Amino acid sequence: MNAIIWNVRGIASVATRRRLKKLLQLHQVYLLVLLEPFILRQNFAYTRRYLRFDMGAKNESNKIWFFWNSGTNVTVIVDHPQFLHVRVEDPRLARAIYLTPVYASCDATIRRDLWAGLHHISHDMDDPWLVGGDFNVITHDGERTGHNTHNRGTIAFSDMMLDCGLEDAAYSETLESDFIDHSPLLLQWVSDDDLGPRPFRFLNVWTKHHDFLAFVSQK
Repeated sequence: MNAIIWNVRGIASVATRRRLKKLLQLHQVYLLVLLEPFILRQNFAYTRRYLRFDMGAKNESNKIWFFWNSGTNVTVIVDHPQFLHVRVEDPRLARAIYLTPVYASCDATIRRDLWAGLHHISHDMDDPWLVGGDFNVITHDGERTGHNTHNRGTIAFSDMMLDCGLEDAAYSETLESDFIDHSPLLLQWVSDDDLGPRPFRFLNVWTKHHDFLAFVSQK
């Protein structure tokens, strides 16, 4: 089952809509998340029909648009100005998953409310949970060249991931974007039976976290 998350930076452009429609067809996308649509709420239904989705939801700030078809059951659990937390059930999935598309504020102070919201969700999260989108912050200097990121909320972001039990899933495929600086991210779910034995994973980035040793000693 395939999904796309894309900070589209405006869906009003004819070229953007055509590009998106081709991506949906090429990759057989069943779930679509658009960030920063930059058009009014009343255009939501038109966009859904144009992209040939049956259902849709948007968060209260109108920064996150989420589309799916009638064969998929999506339940909106939390509607937040910086994220939309949903439960997804589909015959192509072995079990239900939770998906939390994020569009974070550029203001580090306002992002604190986002981190708190995700932390609250994590308390009762025992099922597969994917959190993704535009966080407007990075976890460490290696993710961006030519910039000092120590004052950009990186510690708060890393703290949130650690507290919520989230891991950086890394990636093997982002889709090319011809005209904006944000590339669409293609997500693919596969059956556990296709994966074979689960490998041991360790993320070196955690060793650089200021609470790493204290956290490990508590486990």
